[in-house]
Amino acid sequence: MSIPSEASEIDESVPQLKLDDEDDISDVNPVLAVSLCAILGFIFGLNMERSFVFAPVSIREQFTFQRFLMLKANCSSLPAHAL
Repeated sequence: MSIPSEASEIDESVPQLKLDDEDDISDVNPVLAVSLCAILGFIFGLNMERSFVFAPVSIREQFTFQRFLMLKANCSSLPAHAL
C-alpha cells in the first residue's frame, strides 16, 4: 500500500504553522502574570477554606455521593480559569 506522490506534496493554499518563528513573542508582563495567578489562587484557596470541603464529614459524604461540595467548589473556579 503506497502513498500517491501528489499526497506527499504540501498544499500552499493551507496556512502552515511555523514552529521556530521567534519574532512573534507574546508581550505579557511576567510580574503582572504572576501577580494575577497569586491573587486568583488566593481567592480560590479562600473559597475552598470557607466551604469546608476538607472537613472529614464532607469528604465522607462526597465519597458516598451524598454531597457534591467539592464538585461545586471546583466548578466555581471555572470563571477564574477562563481569564
